Amino acid sequence: MKIFCTSNIHGRFGSLAIRKKIVADEPRLFICGHVHENFGIKKLNKTTVINCACMRGAVRGVIFDTSSNSYAEVVLN
Repeated sequence: MKIFCTSNIHGRFGSLAIRKKIVADEPRLFICGHVHENFGIKKLNKTTVINCACMRGAVRGVIFDTSSNSYAEVVLN
């Protein structure tokens, strides 16, 4: 499963160590933001992974409600 670690320009470049830690510990939520091209929310087993990275020209983020595990993506113009 590819999760926030691919780019059309650079190919695959995510941290295998971080992925292994998420799989081993299964935290409920993991928030990251370095891979700017792969903004969004995905599940990795039991973990919700949020990549809330901004890109040039796009200020964006995520509102995550921990009580209901619901979220909304936010983009500011």
